[in-house]
Amino acid sequence: MATETETIQYQTSTDNLSIKEYLSNCKKHWRWFLYTTITLVLLTVLYLLIKNPTYERSTSIMIKDNNPAGNITAGLSAFQSLGFLGGSSNVSNELVSMQTPYVMLEVVKRLKLDYNYYTWEFIRKVPLYGKTLPIQTEVDGLSDEDKACFKMELKQGNIRIWNFKKNKEKFSEEVTGTLNKPIKSPIGNITIRPTKAYRNDDEMTIEVERLQPYEQAQVQKKQLLAGLDDEMAQVITLTYEDPIPERAIDILNMLIKVYNEDWMRDKNDLVVATTDFIDGRLNFIEKELQTVEENITDYKSQNLIPDIVEVSKLYMAKVDANKDQLVQLNSQMYMATYVRDFLKDNSNKNELLPANLIINDQNIEQQIVDYNNLQLQRNRLALNSSDKNPLVLDMDKQLKSMRQAVLATIDNVVKQLKIQINSITKSERENLDWIGASPVKAKHLLSAERQQKVKETLYIFLLQKREENVLSQAFTAYNTRILTPPMGSVKPASPHKLRLLALALFLGILLPAIVIFMMMSFTTKPQRDDN
Repeated sequence: MATETETIQYQTSTDNLSIKEYLSNCKKHWRWFLYTTITLVLLTVLYLLIKNPTYERSTSIMIKDNNPAGNITAGLSAFQSLGFLGGSSNVSNELVSMQTPYVMLEVVKRLKLDYNYYTWEFIRKVPLYGKTLPIQTEVDGLSDEDKACFKMELKQGNIRIWNFKKNKEKFSEEVTGTLNKPIKSPIGNITIRPTKAYRNDDEMTIEVERLQPYEQAQVQKKQLLAGLDDEMAQVITLTYEDPIPERAIDILNMLIKVYNEDWMRDKNDLVVATTDFIDGRLNFIEKELQTVEENITDYKSQNLIPDIVEVSKLYMAKVDANKDQLVQLNSQMYMATYVRDFLKDNSNKNELLPANLIINDQNIEQQIVDYNNLQLQRNRLALNSSDKNPLVLDMDKQLKSMRQAVLATIDNVVKQLKIQINSITKSERENLDWIGASPVKAKHLLSAERQQKVKETLYIFLLQKREENVLSQAFTAYNTRILTPPMGSVKPASPHKLRLLALALFLGILLPAIVIFMMMSFTTKPQRDDN
């Protein structure tokens, strides 16, 4: 048996011998390293020749912080004095809103991204857009569910089209035509129009592919990255990668534009609802005011009272304070009653509640804010789907419950206003009784004038709010401010040529080395002599 020292010496010599044998085998099979490296480098070069480089463009936008003092829902800054419907923007919600399928679908339709154009350069299929696209096509009769493609040869204004395909059906026909004139084809009439990049001597073959708009919107959505710069900030960064930098910039700009228009439309819906409500009340109050004024005029004529101002001075000296309170309370009672009637009318169940008409009641303000926000979400979801959508039905249940809660709160407000009005009226009656010498005629005029004053005050109030509402609708600013316009490096974001070539060289050395090591492991095993 070998001693322990001999065993250690044997193992050391064996290890050294194995490393020498491994290096010797590697040297012996040097061609493997060469061929593998050359093959991988050639495959990498071929991939780089085929693959279109993609460019990254980014933009930063700030969501404006609309504080309660400066934001009245729908941009109604004139209602600010009532302190109703304020609240700051939820940046996370706006971030999600920018990436909705509806917004991306609108971007696709406006930029006509459902039509893709390609040409061949050597072995690379190159997309065309903007400055590189000389023509644009439009195929009549294609629905949003249809796909189509064809090849087109453009030669000095003359066009030859072939290789038609619609959905899964192929056509062997070949058609010809000219620019700006419909060309009959198996998939429908094709109209080809020149763009700003078109030149009369252009000669090229273009592949045209028409995809489903919704499918293309999903593709665009996957290439869009959106996130917050900082959890505590109001800044959103949008990043888009595309083989054509110009198209990436156009997509980001159009995305912001569509989002702003959608945001403005939501705000204007509430403005329009409030304007319609005010117009209806103005018409009704105007008729009541005319009736009161006619009654006062008739009473003056019948009782020969020439100067109503002097009569008013005689009695308003004692009850001026109570009268001001009654005017204010009656105005509040009037508006609370009409809002309550609006809530009870089932025909208005999917309409936004009128804003800023119930004065200084924070509880009702917050309830209507929550109700209108949920109603906007429900109407938008119903517009993109149907009223039978489970989410819409669930929102209808929530809205019904919230509507009942708002109605109950307004009922309580009406009760409190009635108690206050009765109390002040009782006090006024006591004052009038104390003035026992007041003529009966003056008492009648006092009551009529009070009604006139209440209705005049309310009428002027609503007129002012209507004008402010219209002005605010015209001058409401967008919810966003662009901090950094879409921009990016002139160098492609991918593929990384040097990294890929370095990886090919590394694998060209590593793979043969692994193969040689595995071959030695299976064919050679150290033998130990125990003698």
